[in-house]
Amino acid sequence: MIELNGITWDHKRGFDPLIHVTKEFESLHPDIKITWKKRSLRDFGDYPVEKLAADYDLLLIDHPFTGEACRKQLYVDLETCISPEHFELVRKQEIGRSFSSYCYDGKQLAFPVDVAALVSASRDDLLEKLGIERPQNLSEVFRLRERLPSGMEILAPLCPTDIWCLFLSLCAADAGDAFLREQDGIDPAVGGRQIENIRALAKICGGNPFAMNPVHVLDEMSCREDAVYCPFLFGYVNYSIPGNYPNIVRFYNSPLWESARYAPILGGVGIAISSQCTHTGSAARFVEYVTLPEVQKGIYFSGGGQPGQRDAWLSSEINQASNGFFQNTIETIEHAYLRPRVPNWNRFQETGSVALCDGISKNMKTDTILQKLNELYHEYLKTGEGLLSASI
Repeated sequence: MIELNGITWDHKRGFDPLIHVTKEFESLHPDIKITWKKRSLRDFGDYPVEKLAADYDLLLIDHPFTGEACRKQLYVDLETCISPEHFELVRKQEIGRSFSSYCYDGKQLAFPVDVAALVSASRDDLLEKLGIERPQNLSEVFRLRERLPSGMEILAPLCPTDIWCLFLSLCAADAGDAFLREQDGIDPAVGGRQIENIRALAKICGGNPFAMNPVHVLDEMSCREDAVYCPFLFGYVNYSIPGNYPNIVRFYNSPLWESARYAPILGGVGIAISSQCTHTGSAARFVEYVTLPEVQKGIYFSGGGQPGQRDAWLSSEINQASNGFFQNTIETIEHAYLRPRVPNWNRFQETGSVALCDGISKNMKTDTILQKLNELYHEYLKTGEGLLSASI
């Protein structure tokens, strides 16, 4: 019996589909057993990848870690262990840059099994009762607060990880890749404008947005009758499927502005094989299985997952089952901003996100926040590697 250990993230979207797919896979491969463990949503975005690669054979990963993982040779290049036919099959299923986001220095370090981006969430039933239309751009988001009656709330996840993703999204929408300058870090004019936008957003939100992540927001929206809208958060299809939660939350493309250079930031999850895995061939068979289009459209979705392939996102059956989650947000995925993935980016992200959240939540001066972020940029990223060119 070959035994493999895998690590995923602690939400039904991250854990449940793997359990269902693994059970089916093991019935077809009775000589292989896979045991899955969970880590928190925050650890998924911040935990050092070298520690995970030392303990697990199969890893569900976030693409900004690929530069660090490549430099330290933590993951297997899937092109060396996956059949050419299947490799090409998965590549052709790409949505936006979901497949290429896991490619670094010519090595394909993971396959996407889940795709996400910052989108908007709406309780359409509540807005319809109020006779209010969903916002279509950022200006309308701010006007929505003025139109809502007392007691009705807009929510937003602005904890460190999510405020960071929103900040990058708004900066990229404003100025494209040029907002991050090789020698100087974040363009202060662009960064300043978007810090002010986030301040304004925080002021119109209910609760304590600086303590909330997307799951917190969606749990509130699905259970309460006074939480009507969230303009920016990573989409979770589970909340748009009848029977999972008390109320349906519907998802749409995020409300930016017509001249936006990018849609908001790309998220999602890739599956990688640790370079320390002693049964690479068996691990590769599972990677192939979980990324079969029929598995992604079938048991991966029905088991609670948010597929990572184009056929699944365009499936009329899946969209009907999920109140149009995929067709209503695929435009954002197609045009999403891809974060740099150079080595040390994750360290910059971890410390920068805390500095940004602290600065805005404590009402620090915008110049002070940007100065701190660019000090961190110089500490972690000004290393001689091209910030943007090295991430291709």
